[in-house]
Formats: sequence, structure tokens, C-alpha cells
Amino acid sequence: MAAVTVFLGGFVIERLFTRDTSLFNRKRTEYRTPAGLQETASAFFGSLLDMLIRTVPALVLGVVSSMLLIQYVPPGLLASSGFRFFAVLAAASIAVPLALPTFFEVPLALGFLSAGAPVGAVAAFLFAGPAINLPSLLALARSTNWRIAAVLAAVVWTVAATGGLILNSL
Repeated sequence: MAAVTVFLGGFVIERLFTRDTSLFNRKRTEYRTPAGLQETASAFFGSLLDMLIRTVPALVLGVVSSMLLIQYVPPGLLASSGFRFFAVLAAASIAVPLALPTFFEVPLALGFLSAGAPVGAVAAFLFAGPAINLPSLLALARSTNWRIAAVLAAVVWTVAATGGLILNSL
């Protein structure tokens, strides 16, 4: 799925945005290097605090949501053939914007498997989660534009969903 996304994503974005060369030529903001150790430490801890304030609530919400999913969704529902298709699409849809710490998706995937989730849904989650997330898409949109970020998100979602559905059919 990763190789398909790399080649397909680059090809699709290049084909859709070949004439818009101004996208990557924006002025960059000039950053000033901190003068001393105290200013460097202050800038570092200020940035760290800002990052914690932005990410910790989303991580807590993600952990609580996954725990509730594993605890209260009946295992038979996740394993039913009618739900398998929906589970793959939902897993890809949730994983694309979700920002998880590195390797945090592995325990979640194991929890989904133990709750009876289809292998295809877990594979879609394990691929799309590390591939892209909302903060990365917002940074890309800021550097280029929202259309390129949306196309990249759509490519990652499509490959994750397709790969998951293929795995479910095996």
C-alpha cells in the first residue's frame, strides 16, 4: 500500500497541479536564532508547551474513544460480513486525520483485532494512521494550498480502503 501511495500520490498531484507553479514558490517566514542559552531554553519550552496543548487533548480523546469502542461494540458486530465493508471504510476515514504517536497505532490495532475487527479494517488503520494525519495535512496546505492537501488525503484514504477491502476478500 505504501508503494502504491508514493507512486500514485505523486503522479496524481503532478497531473492535477502541473500548471500551478506558484504553489511552491511562496515566501518563507524568516526565523531568528535565539541569542543565548536562556533564550534558547525559553523558546524550546514555549514550543513544547504549545505542542502539548495542541496534541494531548486529541490523544486523550483518541485513546478514550478506542477504549470505548473495544469495550462496548459487540464482537459479533465487528466480525459480521455486512459490517466488514463499513469497518474498512470507517477505519480508513478515522486514521487519515488522526495524529497518533509513533507505534501507538500497534496497541490500538491489537485491541481492534481482539475485539473481533476484520483484518482489512486493521490493515487500513495501520497504513493510513502513520501515512498522514491532520497536522501534516494542515502544514502541507499552508505550504502549498488546501487542494493539494485534500488530494493527498484522498489518495491515502483510497489506497487504505482498497487495500483493506482486498485483505478482507482473501
